[in-house]
Parts: sequence; C-alpha cells; structure tokens
Amino acid sequence: MNAVQAIVFGFLRPTLPRFKAKAHPAPGVHPRQFDSGAAAEIGWRRYPQVAWPRPRVNRRDPAIRLDRVTPGMRFHFAYCEQRLPYAPGASPFHIKGEYYRQTADVVAYHEKKSQGALIPILEREGLREFVGQPFLASAFYDVMPMPRIVMAVAEARGRDVHELTSRMGQAAVEAQMKGVYARLLNQITPKNFTRRFDTVINLFYDFAPLTVTASDAGARVVRRDMPLGIGEWWAVVTVPFVVVPLTAGGARDVTVEWRLEPSGEQRGVPVGAAILDVRWAAD
Repeated sequence: MNAVQAIVFGFLRPTLPRFKAKAHPAPGVHPRQFDSGAAAEIGWRRYPQVAWPRPRVNRRDPAIRLDRVTPGMRFHFAYCEQRLPYAPGASPFHIKGEYYRQTADVVAYHEKKSQGALIPILEREGLREFVGQPFLASAFYDVMPMPRIVMAVAEARGRDVHELTSRMGQAAVEAQMKGVYARLLNQITPKNFTRRFDTVINLFYDFAPLTVTASDAGARVVRRDMPLGIGEWWAVVTVPFVVVPLTAGGARDVTVEWRLEPSGEQRGVPVGAAILDVRWAAD
C-alpha cells in the first residue's frame, strides 16, 4: 500500500484514532460554544458563529449514519465562518504540496462516497478550481483553503469535522513514517522530542516556526503568529503527528491538550499562538 492509499483507506477504519486530545480553543471559551450558532467572545474580538449549511444526507449511502447527524456535531472550525481573507492560492501562508496531493485523493474518494454531493459544496465555497489543480509534492501552496476543504467533506458526508481531521492526521503520519519523512519521524523518542519535533514540522510550512520546550512530564509545542483561520485545523491534525511517533518511540500514555491564544492581526488576518501541551508517563 502506498502513501496515498494509506491516507484514503485510513477513513475506512471502524474505530477512532487511538489517542487522547483535549481542546481549549481560547481562554474562557468552552469548545462547545463553537457549535452553538450564537456569537461567542473569542479573545481579542467578537466573531459571529455562523454555522455552515446542514449536510445533505444521502440516504442511499450506507456509510452515512443518520443517528450521528446531531445538533452537537461540529461542521466548521473556529475563525472559518467568513469567506477566505485571500483568494484561494493567494495567501502568504503555505504548506508542502504533498499534503494537497493527499487531500485531492481524499476529495475524490468522498465525492464518490457522497454520490456527487462534495463537488457542488466546493464550488459554492470557491474552492473547486484550487483543489482540482495539479500539485507538486515538494512545492509550497496556500494553506488557508485546507480547513475549508475538510469542512466541505464533513458537510457532504455528515461527519464531525474534528473526527474527520483526526483520521486524516493519523492516516497521514502513519503513511509518512513509511515514506519520505520516515527517518525523521521514526527517530523521535521521549528523550529527544524537544530537539527533533520542530525540525520535522517546520519542513512542512513556510511561516510561524514551531518551537518545543520541556515541561513537567512532557513538552510544550508552540506556533506563534499562526493565522487563526487554520489554527484549530492545525492543532487537530497535528495531534497524531505528536502521539504516533512518540508512542512508536517508547512513550506511554501520551496525551495532548491544545488551545489557541489570539494576539492581534497580521497581513490582514487574525493571528495568535497555537499551543499543544504534551504529556506522557514517566519511565
């Protein structure tokens, strides 16, 4: 099975990824507030919590469980309620094209499983042309559309966007541990995590360099000046990149708690710190 197949078939797992993560999106804001449909005070300014349209459930698709499409299910990320601040492809924040290549295959898979429901949503959100372009694995591309693409998949399939993103992250890191970044990811251990993890993650992005410092019973991972429009997506998809290599490197009972701390605005978008507190059992 190649890396792309591993990403796609990762969605077919009957169980959720096996790791623990807890979200604290902003100080004083309960995570469930993001799904309330009401305005919520998030850090330094007020953002209306305008939910995306309810997913169009295709009753002929046995993969969609109707009992899971509930009012408490999350279909959007925080700070993604409005249109993109830049046209898709035009923002100064980039990710390696390899991840868009994987995402394009995921889109094709879910377009088929949703019986054509996904592409119209991408068209509605102005993302179809961007996600349909050819991507070079080693080139950098605008990362701002990525959370919106995952939101579109969640809407089309009636899936919780956090669960979907976690599955994508788990499948991606498992594939990468056998692929291009295998050497770097497979060398991560509890003893060298603070020295090596930033090297791995900073290869994937060209902005908001990541730093790692030791803490009691673990480490703290921080990306400052992170555009908040990708902050929640980044935290959720990165948790498996922490847990899976650490566990493979001998760590036990790895847990991650993450939060966003808004700090202001840069280049026309709200930014802040994305903080992951990582803990594991002592030897």
